[in-house]
Amino acid sequence: MLQSYSKKIQGWFAGDILNVNNIRLYAPTETVDPWLKGHIIQGSYESAERSLINNYFPTNTDIIELGAGIGYISCVANNTKNEHHTHVAVEPNKQLISLLERTRDLNNSDYEIMSAAYSPDSDTVNLTVQERFWGGSPHNTKGKHSMTVDSTNIKQLCELYNLDTFSLICDIEASEVDLIESELETLENHCQFMLIEWHDNKPRFEDLHDRIQRARSTLETSFDKITSSSNVVAYSNPRFD
Repeated sequence: MLQSYSKKIQGWFAGDILNVNNIRLYAPTETVDPWLKGHIIQGSYESAERSLINNYFPTNTDIIELGAGIGYISCVANNTKNEHHTHVAVEPNKQLISLLERTRDLNNSDYEIMSAAYSPDSDTVNLTVQERFWGGSPHNTKGKHSMTVDSTNIKQLCELYNLDTFSLICDIEASEVDLIESELETLENHCQFMLIEWHDNKPRFEDLHDRIQRARSTLETSFDKITSSSNVVAYSNPRFD
């Protein structure tokens, strides 16, 4: 309780630009909850993803990022690629796009930004945004508000940006189950490396627990698990060895 209160106090008194592990994040309090800002300041925010990217992420592929948030992991990953490759950051929450753009500019990153949710088979989705966090999901109806947003999928992104081989970063609030169930063949043929956050242990997605578990098992018949940190797992595609 005290730790949570401490985080909120830190967040209230922090400025709009946070410096975290040499990344500058634009996080205005009117959009980013003070508790979450304190979480970012204390260094635990997306620490598993950052560690796995720094240690295992390939530098010779294009990047598709699903669920970019305000751009912290976008900038971490963008720093690993060479200038000849494309990085597409996809974010469904329309309220975060201006933050994602500002964070990109503050760090001289060069990722492309698409405002869209992930869906394998529809043009739009109804996205519910959580009360305290900016994460949104079509699989969760409990939140502070909902919005209808455009959607995209891996095949469409590959066609739009002319991508053949890519690395994938995926944090899409339980929609990873749709990704694996619908686009595994595309991933097998084109995705060299994958960093995915699984949401089977989140209470708000309890009804999807078994489906997500099956999706994890299915993915691991095609991809080799490199390592994991918490619920974030790094995979490599043996077809590209």
